[in-house]
Amino acid sequence: MKRGLTISFLEEIADTLEILNSENFSPIFNPSIAIFSAIIMASTVSFDKGVILPLFLILVSIIMILYLKINLKFWVKPVFFTLLVTTVISMPLIFISKNNFLLKPMFLEMEEILSLILRATAASAIFTTLIIHIGWTGLLEGLHDLRLPEEFVFLIGFSIKYIPIFLRDTCKLIAAKESRMLKGLKYSTAWSNMSAVAGEIFLRSYEKNLKLNLALTARTFYNSSSTSFKHPISVRDVLLLALTALIVIAAVVL
Repeated sequence: MKRGLTISFLEEIADTLEILNSENFSPIFNPSIAIFSAIIMASTVSFDKGVILPLFLILVSIIMILYLKINLKFWVKPVFFTLLVTTVISMPLIFISKNNFLLKPMFLEMEEILSLILRATAASAIFTTLIIHIGWTGLLEGLHDLRLPEEFVFLIGFSIKYIPIFLRDTCKLIAAKESRMLKGLKYSTAWSNMSAVAGEIFLRSYEKNLKLNLALTARTFYNSSSTSFKHPISVRDVLLLALTALIVIAAVVL
């Protein structure tokens, strides 16, 4: 059966998020420093107004991929997905005048559109590189070492695990409802079907969350907040922090 646009889009999101489930039990970077640097560099390049810094950060991401020996397939998919979505969103800017909000066939400066696309792509590139390198376990340990609330760390960890599962369940429900329709899918019936699917997914997620919470509570005999993860700080971590500081300084100066 031919897949619809909605199903294809949801499956791509699920595949992209599932990449974060990869594990690396011997990362060369301290997880907390890697997360801190990823957030700072991604935030800095997101608010940059030029194209030089995003291009430089994309180049740095590629060099880090080769150095860290990350599977290129895992890195390309989320970065290309971000590039595609940002390109589609930014295309209407070509027809919008700077002086008013009326749609006119007026060609804006391509540098502004290019800057928007490159900023999102660069932020996705550096963030994906570091998060894939430390892995799912390293991500949780790094968030814990940054002294974030336990509930937040727990939520992030299980969101990465379960969001792809629920997205694929959504695709199955949409495909099942569309296959039972006698006539072609119309916009009015499509929205009603999507609302029904969303309600069913919310009920399933609530039920699974309740069972998981009861199971974890029954098997937990200690205070998880007292758990600490000790990761040494190496020369590579200092170099990563120096790179982060260089990016921030370049964003201020340029």
